[in-house]
Amino acid sequence: MNIVEALGLLEEKGDIPFIIPSRRKIAFKSKSALDQQTILLPRTIELIHFYHYQSLDILESDKGSILQRAKKDCFDKAPVEIIAGNLYILYFKSATKGESKIELMLKELFVH
Repeated sequence: MNIVEALGLLEEKGDIPFIIPSRRKIAFKSKSALDQQTILLPRTIELIHFYHYQSLDILESDKGSILQRAKKDCFDKAPVEIIAGNLYILYFKSATKGESKIELMLKELFVH
């Protein structure tokens, strides 16, 4: 699955509206990803980061550095990592709450 397909699935089956900012504005850049996109959830002002890789091996070797950089900026939130084929999805939720509506939706759509 690539990012275009993932965003199509999110738009079709997800119940949370999102905005795709300029493709040049990536919060946590990856040099190894084939494509990357950050979307904005306007109701909650939260971000979901998508990274598409050529292979699962490259994804696995790159996700640690992305997560490490992201944790510095989102130190008060808990990371939610989802891997769907060669797609890495990163979302940060409130550290004090259980599973959020967004987290449940992402898992339902992308974890099989």
